[in-house]
Amino acid sequence: TNHHILFADCSLKAKNVSASVLPSFNNLIIDEAHDAEDSATTFFGVSVSKRMIEEWIYDCLREIQPEKRHRRKSAITEEVERFFTSFADIPERRKLNIEEISLAKNNLNSMISSLSNFHASLEKKIPEDIFIGLYERLKNISESLSFIIEEETRDYVKSIEKRNSNVVLSASPINVGNLIRETLVSKMKSLILTSATLSVNDSFDYISKRLGINADFHSIRIESPFDFGSQGLFFIPDSFPDPNSEEFLPNAIATIKSLIDFSNGRAFVLCTSIKNMKAIYEILKNDTRFPIFIQGDMPKGALLKEFREKGNAILVATSSFWQGVDVQGEALSLVVLDKIPFASPSEPLVEARIQELKEKGEDPFNLYQLPMAAMILKQGMGRLIRSKTDKGVVACLDSRLITKGYGKRMLKSLPPFPVTHSLDLVKSFFSRLK
Repeated sequence: TNHHILFADCSLKAKNVSASVLPSFNNLIIDEAHDAEDSATTFFGVSVSKRMIEEWIYDCLREIQPEKRHRRKSAITEEVERFFTSFADIPERRKLNIEEISLAKNNLNSMISSLSNFHASLEKKIPEDIFIGLYERLKNISESLSFIIEEETRDYVKSIEKRNSNVVLSASPINVGNLIRETLVSKMKSLILTSATLSVNDSFDYISKRLGINADFHSIRIESPFDFGSQGLFFIPDSFPDPNSEEFLPNAIATIKSLIDFSNGRAFVLCTSIKNMKAIYEILKNDTRFPIFIQGDMPKGALLKEFREKGNAILVATSSFWQGVDVQGEALSLVVLDKIPFASPSEPLVEARIQELKEKGEDPFNLYQLPMAAMILKQGMGRLIRSKTDKGVVACLDSRLITKGYGKRMLKSLPPFPVTHSLDLVKSFFSRLK
């Protein structure tokens, strides 16, 4: 089922409102269930962006006479700017601190009062349906900001994120499994979860716990229809700089160049960070004979269409291309993964979930961080073999897969490609495909 529709419906039920997105149901199949926790986190959480407020103001201003717009806009946007200046030093994303929340409370009340007064001044001057629609949007903004800034709860992590010129405030549930169990799992006669990447080390314990499913469930693993032994190869360098060292990226780029030459382009280079994606792209675009694209050049669908049509292109991308992307045939014969995709422990939601497990006396690395990374790594590798006729090489430039005990355990969860540490064998593999 569509995760967004499903969890939008669940979030309404959690709020005990009479409205619903879906009709009543007792039996459910969730495909691509490895994504369910992230989708549920989005819909059980709340978020408000600066742009969302600015768009509301713009829609209000469209309804009044042009000569009055500038004066009204200046007064309102001043309150919005004052509220967002409550937050200093906004990186890509970080946790809100107590001092700025305290400052934001006063500025929030002033901003909402100003927006409400502006909206009230439009009554009887604009069509009623538009007036009501603007009211509902403002109510949602006000309630969401009040929850983020004023509500004191240990069950949610509050964060702020800068996205280009936009600023996003959000509150995300730390343990979304409890909410999924209460609003969905406990109400089902039957619930089936499916995905190619649900198990870790032949176990479904990780996904069941994350989604609030108790131990009383049946599981089955169905072997892949693909012959990984003959269709592909998995390259892992056995002697490589640590992924966190300064030497890693130059060595990774040099290795990627060699791999791309062997494969004659036809490659995805999937990165674990935007920083790495940009650095790799900047070097490759000036030092390759193949067409090269980077995520963000154009919409995702258009980018994939261009990639397929070129037939020998390179696409450098990050998280959104690790899954849900299907390029069958010879246009894709090499998938390079820069590192094991561990979530950053400083990311606010990850940090909060790690802390929650520690407080329970549990091991966050083995119970949360490692299995989550294994599932994402499996998804990334899955971009290569999409049919019984596809052939190619997956490369992961993170030698921890073979030098660390956890890496060796992680390998057991991955598609059973033959593993090599030799670039010469990779070259020979591609030579046989010609």
